[in-house]
Amino acid sequence: PHGSVTWKLRLGELHEFRKKYKHCNVPQHFIDNRQLGKWVCTQRSAYKRMMDGKTSTLTPDRVTALEEIGFVWPHGSVTWKLRLGELHEFRKKYKHCNVPQHFIDNRQLGKWVCTQRSAYKRMMDGKTSTLTPDRVTALEEIGFVWPHGSVTW
Repeated sequence: PHGSVTWKLRLGELHEFRKKYKHCNVPQHFIDNRQLGKWVCTQRSAYKRMMDGKTSTLTPDRVTALEEIGFVWPHGSVTWKLRLGELHEFRKKYKHCNVPQHFIDNRQLGKWVCTQRSAYKRMMDGKTSTLTPDRVTALEEIGFVWPHGSVTW
């Protein structure tokens, strides 16, 4: 019911990946299985197309099959929520949200905060941005300030 032999093969590989790593977030350039990493990326793109009402190779049966083994749509939103939680903890500890870009205790958080500021600037400039109004609100609700420091926007 899930379609092509290749799709079923990759689903099986993803299931094995899940057993080993306890998640389905295969890196796009996964060294042990490059095809699986590309395939997972393709599934997320197909899902976005389907959600946007565009033609997609992803069917409801395929979505169900992926979700049954713990696949999360889209991966980026999971990471974003994780970083927001980390930022909230940072704020509790340091009383501000100005995480240094190279924050030694959590380098990903520092990079993520920098990325949010860049995305905000892009959004304000009318350019394509990963930052949504809901995300701006979520950040501002915990005390995030736009822009930070002496950066000229």
